[in-house]
Amino acid sequence: MTPAEFVKRCPTLWHVAAPGAWERIRQHGFLTAHQIVERSTLSAEARQRLAASPRRTSIELDVDGTRFVLRDQGPLLKKKDLDSILEEGMTTAEWLHLLDDRVYFFAQRAHMEQLRDKYAALNGSVEVITVSPLRLAQAAGERLELANQNTGAVARTKERYKTRDTFMPLSSFPTQRPKEVTVREGLPPESLEVVVSVERWYADGHNERLTVASAA
Repeated sequence: MTPAEFVKRCPTLWHVAAPGAWERIRQHGFLTAHQIVERSTLSAEARQRLAASPRRTSIELDVDGTRFVLRDQGPLLKKKDLDSILEEGMTTAEWLHLLDDRVYFFAQRAHMEQLRDKYAALNGSVEVITVSPLRLAQAAGERLELANQNTGAVARTKERYKTRDTFMPLSSFPTQRPKEVTVREGLPPESLEVVVSVERWYADGHNERLTVASAA
């Protein structure tokens, strides 16, 4: 798929984050779960334990005095033997590293709204960051990778469908709308021109527009 085809099939992208996330993104950029864990105050042993199995609950971590929240990976726990649907020779820890080493953007509004409403109800509010696909492709370059499945969930199948090439570069992806748009290794603060708008959505359904300009 070419960049022009990508923009045509994904005219808008969204990132749904915890309350207060936009202010942290303005300061640190879009950090991956892996980057947050590595920069946190956790011990090396605790980091290894966290990376070895899916997160059962959301986890709060401290990075240089700033609070970050990692969402749970509960859907992966629905499969008792996760290794059975992974590529032959791939371990659960390797799959989790693939998941945690990227930032995710919704390509489909319905899926975004489903997660938005779920976490707004749980936490009182969420922040929805709207992103330009063209600017994202330009900023991320080869680190932009797409997937045609919900990588953080499991399907009712015995096939080994979660593989090392689940995430594909734009040039190798079929000419169709992806299920997930990701950026490996995140995006630094100087790349925040990819952001078009930011809104805070509340549990009662109302929302407010937040300031987009990145922090100086």
